[in-house]
Amino acid sequence: MRTLRVRVWRGGPQGGSFQSYEVPRQESQSVLDVVTYIQRVLDPSLAYRFACRVGMCGSCAMTVNGVARWTCRTHVDKVAKGDALEIAPLANLPVIRDLVAESYPAMSEDQIVATTNCVNVRFAGTGLDVDVVPVLYEGEPDDVGCLVSKDDGTKLRTSVRQHLDFIRGRKKAHPKDLAQLIRFTKWWARQQKKRDGEFKCKSFMLELLWVHLTDGGTDLSDYAVALEQCPGWPARRRG
Repeated sequence: MRTLRVRVWRGGPQGGSFQSYEVPRQESQSVLDVVTYIQRVLDPSLAYRFACRVGMCGSCAMTVNGVARWTCRTHVDKVAKGDALEIAPLANLPVIRDLVAESYPAMSEDQIVATTNCVNVRFAGTGLDVDVVPVLYEGEPDDVGCLVSKDDGTKLRTSVRQHLDFIRGRKKAHPKDLAQLIRFTKWWARQQKKRDGEFKCKSFMLELLWVHLTDGGTDLSDYAVALEQCPGWPARRRG
């Protein structure tokens, strides 16, 4: 198996240095996949940021071989020099830790709102809402942890890793159409939120909805027909 030689910047506001890792090279591998492998398998202390994983929010932006890129959309085959990658935080922004930079220092207080299990961040320029979900880990395997209600302390078990692995497996089984339909539906949800401030729709629920339709035999190759199978779509697509 081919191996990637990856240099990752490690450090904080006072400075840092590059640390080297070896990562198995995979087919259709994104730079975010590489960073995730390092954090999950080689070095759990590595800090990095991501959210949607489908090239919409920009949370996973890093400097890859000297160029700022969204790592979820950047395939290793397109940027690796031979079998080498160099990954660093975004340049010209304050570094918090490792690959995490202070990406949005100019946000106002009303753009960051604490809800029951997460913190909602609203980007004024695009109208995009991103939920930052703190998960309390207590040593269970497979990254199982708990969402904690800020209202009463109630704990709800969850696993971001298992969810992402589940969705990734389905996307590999349907490499073209499933991801495109998920992107389109998330775009549609953002437009609904702009029109109706009370509209609620979580990104991960849209992913699970399309997986459910796919597992139920929905033909994804005809997008118009597939969208008609989305529960409630005809009633909400007006305008």
